[in-house]
Order: sequence, then C-alpha cells, then structure tokens
Amino acid sequence: MKINITKQSGVLRALPLILAILGSSQFLAAQDGNVITVSAQTDAAAYPLGQPVAITIEKCNPTGQPITVSHWALCSSFTLEVLDRHGGVVSTYSCTGPGIGFDVTWLPGECHSNSYSWPQISPFFDAMGQGGQQVSPGHYRIRYQWHPNPDVDTVAESSLFAVGIEPIPTLSHYGQFLLIVLIAVVGAVLARAGGLWRG
Repeated sequence: MKINITKQSGVLRALPLILAILGSSQFLAAQDGNVITVSAQTDAAAYPLGQPVAITIEKCNPTGQPITVSHWALCSSFTLEVLDRHGGVVSTYSCTGPGIGFDVTWLPGECHSNSYSWPQISPFFDAMGQGGQQVSPGHYRIRYQWHPNPDVDTVAESSLFAVGIEPIPTLSHYGQFLLIVLIAVVGAVLARAGGLWRG
C-alpha cells in the first residue's frame, strides 16, 4: 500500500522531530501492505545488571475488515535484536523451531502479542549455556523486524532503556503536550511564512 502526500503541512514536516524528541515507549512501525501495525516495548525504562528485560511485541489490525497474513516459515518470519545506543547489534534472538508455514487472521481491531525475555546476554538471547556474556552498562533498544513472506517487511523499535545506569530523562505527559503544541505552532508559522514568501 503506497501513500502519496503531495503537500505537507508544518505539522507533518515537524512530525519526525516530535517523535525523536518524545522517545515514545512504543514506536509504531510503518504499516505493511496488509495494513497490520507492529509495536515493540519493554516493561521498564531501567534495569539493574542481570535482571531480565521483558519484551512485548504486538501486531494489530486497525481496519474494519479481517486480514489474513501467510507465514511462509515460522523460523524466518521475524528477527528480534537488541541494539546499543548507536544502533550496533548486541544480541539476536535465535529461532530453533520447525519451518512450517501457516496463516494468521486478525479480525477488525484484533491484536496478537508475543512475549520474550532478554537476560542481558550477548551475542544471543539464549546464550546462557553457550558462553554468552553479560552486556556492559548502557542504553539499549529492541528492534523487531517482521517478514512473514516476501510481500511484508515491517520494522518496529522500542524506546531506549537503561541497563546498570540511570535512564535517560523523559518529559512528563504535560511537558510532551506543550512541546507538541509548540512544534505544531512553529511549523504552522513557518508554512505560512513560506507561502507568503512564494506569493
């Protein structure tokens, strides 16, 4: 599904900046061709060293009609990774199940979720008995790539979470609201100024 935007308002142009500043706990990935949305989040903003990180991946059908997605093979339908603050891959989920194809149908408004636990081990999620090592204190994020078949390739990322250090300060909900309003006003003013300049 392609969405063409011929003219962007100041608010639309400012949207990437708004998302970057707010650091949402759920980053809503771009919708795939079947209009299924995917999100990734952790259960906390900070963890002591060694405490497992609980991860929730959720897929939803926001439309008013049922949607069926074909999974060509179970073990190749997704990739789950832990990234450091600079985007480097620290740990990867290793799928060891059977490669059996199947279909999943979402009714209108229905969501399917999966839970995972990362024991702060590198290089694999399940490397506790395979020489895995505790990661260093720092900030990390979860990246989930969903690719059940060649026509679907959707990526969702969580916000940064801290391991063994203090979390990155975030704005309160009220502060976030004021910031969004401010950015929207500035975007509208710039758009109007641009129109007057051209005009």
